[in-house]
Amino acid sequence: PAVGSIKGVVARMPVSELAQLDEREAGYDRLKLPVEQFELTDLVETDFVYVYQSELPHRFLADEEHPILQSYIDCVLAGYLTQFGCSGMQDMIDSTRGWDRPVMDDRAAPHYPRAVDIDVSLQLSIDQLLASTKTPDL
Repeated sequence: PAVGSIKGVVARMPVSELAQLDEREAGYDRLKLPVEQFELTDLVETDFVYVYQSELPHRFLADEEHPILQSYIDCVLAGYLTQFGCSGMQDMIDSTRGWDRPVMDDRAAPHYPRAVDIDVSLQLSIDQLLASTKTPDL
């Protein structure tokens, strides 16, 4: 990917459902961007794309009081695996900062409302990929 780019998925949805999506994406601002700012397949016919950007007060790194939920990490990486394969999952990890921050292992009782069930082998793969991103203590 180019500098400043991410791999992602564009989902078509009726404009009438945007209010519901805005509610789900609380803490984020919806931005309407020209389609020219994206590299999309020829199958996408639109003049603009909506994206969500975190609101300024929510842009902080995880800490002990606000850890990253393992169930969220699993959901996101399982989605990248499905859409882009193993290399896409690695790209997502490589292009994201903060993997050294605290993580709450909530796999047994997920706190993330859109948690997904993943098999043990994928859990182990995710754990190994993330372990390789950690900087060893000196």
